[in-house]
Amino acid sequence: MNQWCFLVLASFCLVVSAAEPPTYDPNIILSDASSDNTISRQRTYADVAAHELAHQWFGDLVTASIASPSTSLKLYILDGRPFVSNVFLNGRGPYRFLLDTGAKSNQVDTTIARELGATATFRTDLFTPGGSIRVVGARLAEVTLGDAHAANQEFLFTNLDSIRALSKDVQGVLGQEFLSHFDYLLDLRSKTLTFGAAEPAGDRVATGLIDGLISVATSVGRLVLDSGTETLVLFHIPMGITDSTIRTAAGVTAVSSFASLSLQIAGRDYHPRQSAVISQPDLVEDGLLPLSLLKAVYISSSLGYIVVDPGPSKR
Repeated sequence: MNQWCFLVLASFCLVVSAAEPPTYDPNIILSDASSDNTISRQRTYADVAAHELAHQWFGDLVTASIASPSTSLKLYILDGRPFVSNVFLNGRGPYRFLLDTGAKSNQVDTTIARELGATATFRTDLFTPGGSIRVVGARLAEVTLGDAHAANQEFLFTNLDSIRALSKDVQGVLGQEFLSHFDYLLDLRSKTLTFGAAEPAGDRVATGLIDGLISVATSVGRLVLDSGTETLVLFHIPMGITDSTIRTAAGVTAVSSFASLSLQIAGRDYHPRQSAVISQPDLVEDGLLPLSLLKAVYISSSLGYIVVDPGPSKR
């Protein structure tokens, strides 16, 4: 719960949020307007400021959601990525979707959008580590996944080519546009997703928001928690010879891969199976942290923390 917030808008911008644990990392919300002029940083400041200003008008209703504690939903794990098969859009479905904590927007197959009678109302760029593509989209009245419901959800209409390389029958992506409304346990070990789950045992790790995405401090920098990738991707270290590729929504991207890397999160050691470098010096985040590396994670969107590799519930 955000108890209060303070914004100063001038040549410098600082947003302070009194959440416990802290919701935002000062390193990513302190802006010098004379030098911090990248699109990514500008979007981060706009997201944080808009969120805090909304709290001034609506209190904690800005992060309210509808999700009663429920039985766990089944996950289908493909190449380390979680899929669900019971998504309903405007009461129609069920559809098979990827759950992607590393995606800001929801996506739906263009064919499904037509079947729903959804007409594009805007055009935007879909940004990925490999570049960007121009897409259209619209808002749908309601999205339902189990007992979790969210209204007025933005969806981009895409062909989902990169995801269909893993699952030909996937019909969309649920990103932070939907997931950020809820607290939930995403457990790749037991292949379950539980909205409104009791906080499990384990140490809390404070998170930040970068362009609306969950970021975590690690020994190799601040990384975006990404359930849509199996590869640890770093943006701000020198890129060697391109010897591999990864697939993004913008297409296949050449990367420089390396094998031996370990990182620490809250004092725990992790050893990614796959690591790669993509040179993206303008991005605020230092890279992408594959959620599959953690095996299970409890995400508190309302209070801004995660519990990595959690134990039994505290209840």
